Amino acid sequence: MQPYDHSPLAHGFDPEFPVADLKMAAWNPRMIDPQAKKVLAADLEKFGMLEFVVADWETKTVLHGHQRLGVLIEQGVKTAGVLFVNADDVLQKEISITLNNPHIEGEYDMPKLGIVQGLLVGTDDYEKMEL
Repeated sequence: MQPYDHSPLAHGFDPEFPVADLKMAAWNPRMIDPQAKKVLAADLEKFGMLEFVVADWETKTVLHGHQRLGVLIEQGVKTAGVLFVNADDVLQKEISITLNNPHIEGEYDMPKLGIVQGLLVGTDDYEKMEL
């Protein structure tokens, strides 16, 4: 376990935590449709795991990263980077809702997005991109 000093709730970061030891939160309100899951799987294969799974240290309950973790398990991955926090039951749910809230992630500036997409036209994976 490595220290992680970027959050007062952080217990530590384990870059190679066994995914079989994590528990998906039964109360997780997020869903993913089959097509989006295929895109996620392709992105994980192409880019790897660029965002940590977040889980409670004591319970090993996943608070953020359920969809990515599910795909990794289906792909046969045995370990993943997990940021562990110390949180009670209520705080676990608050963390989960906050980290999964699309309204606080911002939105695309469509003219800039068009420019970036224009730079990608003709690349191998352009047609697979979903925004």
